Amino acid sequence: MTLLEQMAEFSAGLDLAQVPPEVRDRTKLCLQDALECCFSGTNEDPRTKSAWTYVKGSAGDSTAFLKGKRISAEQAAFYNAVTGAVSSRNDVSKAGSCHAGAVVVPVAAALAEERKASGKTVLEAVLCGYETMIRLGAVLKAAKIPGAFRQTALLAPFGAAFAAAKVMGFGVRETVSAVSFACHSASGFNSWVSEGTGEDVLQNAWGARNGLAAARLAETGLPGAKGILEDRDGMLAAFGALPYKDMLTEGLGEKWHILDVSFKAMGSCLKLQAPCQAVRELLPEIGDPELVEEVEVRVAEATIHHPGTSDTEADSKVRAIMSIPFGVANVLADGDYRRIRWEAPYSDAVRHYMKLCTVRKDDYLTSVYPGKRGAGVKVLLSDGRILERLLPDIEEQGAEEIRALFRESAEECLGTENGNRLLQVTDTLEEPGKAEELWKLLCGSKT
Repeated sequence: MTLLEQMAEFSAGLDLAQVPPEVRDRTKLCLQDALECCFSGTNEDPRTKSAWTYVKGSAGDSTAFLKGKRISAEQAAFYNAVTGAVSSRNDVSKAGSCHAGAVVVPVAAALAEERKASGKTVLEAVLCGYETMIRLGAVLKAAKIPGAFRQTALLAPFGAAFAAAKVMGFGVRETVSAVSFACHSASGFNSWVSEGTGEDVLQNAWGARNGLAAARLAETGLPGAKGILEDRDGMLAAFGALPYKDMLTEGLGEKWHILDVSFKAMGSCLKLQAPCQAVRELLPEIGDPELVEEVEVRVAEATIHHPGTSDTEADSKVRAIMSIPFGVANVLADGDYRRIRWEAPYSDAVRHYMKLCTVRKDDYLTSVYPGKRGAGVKVLLSDGRILERLLPDIEEQGAEEIRALFRESAEECLGTENGNRLLQVTDTLEEPGKAEELWKLLCGSKT
């Protein structure tokens, strides 16, 4: 069997009732976190506004979250993926360097509503999307693909196609075709960082829609290439990843990558989290931030090469969420990493502290990357003191924090009663009738 056939066999045969309880619970938590990001992203961001203008004319049976309108599944997946990515707090797999939830949850939800699929099927589709997308991400990461590519953009159609195939009840043959077709749309670059245009959220949305469309095509019976992954002219060869191909199926169905997904505390790129948290720990020792003369941040070498890492000229939300100096400057200016204002204009204090910050490579942090994404910080003060802090890894949000945030956002968007009910519904989504209730709640009425 080809690699894709093995993954398709796993996907087609996955039964939520047969997976370990901790995997089932984690899948629900990832669903709740992804929905919270979608709620947070229905704001005044121009990308959200443009996405809604683009999709709202379509007709269909799938909910555009909180819009009180149903549109086509393709357009609902697109729009909801945009809102989920705009918040920049999307969950992340360190192993796969990707944001699976922002892609596969919108696809699973849109198609399941159209097909009147069960809540159990929704959860199975989400789990299939996470596992396959992260595995391919780990392979591309091992290959050290050029930094011009954005990893989530490359992986999005792949994970989306698996999620769509699961909702549509595909067997191995149809799943292979759907994913094979989706691989041909794998693309996305990082030039949006330097120009601050923010096409990253659109990359998620394009990938979600392309994966769904690939499944539609496979449903007609058209065959796709079974060896699209490991063929000498296939996807892995194109990215120089063939030597790592066995990682795709190693422990498939036994090792669950969704258990290692991280939940960010900040609405920013993952690389900002540890530096900002380390500086926050130093604030009591610093005392008066006006004493700060220099800030040196040490990170893994791969982080240094990530787009926008050392940007001290951030002038827009898109550039700000990618800049370690911007995040650190905000903590020094305002006292915490959870209250950062990402939208311009920025205060004089933030701009001042950005200029004092440099980002350098750290050998130890490089050696433990990507399993750990910590940061070291050294602060030089005008009174002669030198303060240092090493944070071995990011302090992530736990399950209860995610659930509390989800409840808070749901109550704000839907009202107290419906917000509480949404938490209850997603907690028990595999039960009969819960999917229908989910769609009604996500439509956005506070009544």
